[in-house]
Amino acid sequence: MVKNRSGISESEIDSAASPQWGSTQRPLLVYLQAILPSLNPTERQIGDYILEDPERVLSSSISDLHRGSGASVGSIVGFCRTLGVKGFASFKI
Repeated sequence: MVKNRSGISESEIDSAASPQWGSTQRPLLVYLQAILPSLNPTERQIGDYILEDPERVLSSSISDLHRGSGASVGSIVGFCRTLGVKGFASFKI
């Protein structure tokens, strides 16, 4: 069983994508909600900011996310990698 940096396995991700979140929910956001408690404080701060208004993040630059969340650009990139994407640009897709 392979686990990511947050210690969450793929089967745990699949179980987090339950119907209660709705069919229009983006899978990455469902995953983020599932792992949020296991993230470090800075990553949790970024995650909370994103979950407040996911649509806002789609049209934001990494600098906008930096200003809004209070986290450094490097922390944001690291957060994206924790979620299994290459960086912020991949996270927004």
